[in-house]
Amino acid sequence: MLWEIYQTSAIGSAQRAAGNASSEARRAARTAEESKGRLTDLTSRCDKLALTCQALWELLRERLDLTEQELLERVQEIDLRDGKADGRMATHVAECPACQRPVNSRRKTCLYCGEPMNATKEIFNQ
Repeated sequence: MLWEIYQTSAIGSAQRAAGNASSEARRAARTAEESKGRLTDLTSRCDKLALTCQALWELLRERLDLTEQELLERVQEIDLRDGKADGRMATHVAECPACQRPVNSRRKTCLYCGEPMNATKEIFNQ
């Protein structure tokens, strides 16, 4: 009799654990699907950006007689503006034109007052 109570309790515990594992697996599958969708979107956006950059470079090279070396030097100069050669443009703190509070340079509007931020030269910061 005691053995049956123990077995029933152990079976109940195992069923609860299996139910928890199943719920966790469903949650992980949903997260994976969401991540897959976001990755697809980011890949598409990156491809469009690369295509746009290539088209712009070809136009500039043809019309202004620029060289690959000049482009590479400018890329390196921009990369080093934050003191690190890491292949990234750093954000900086800008001042809101309306309330003069500090705002991340990548924001389109002021976090505090909603005022549109002045356009920056960093056109690809979206």
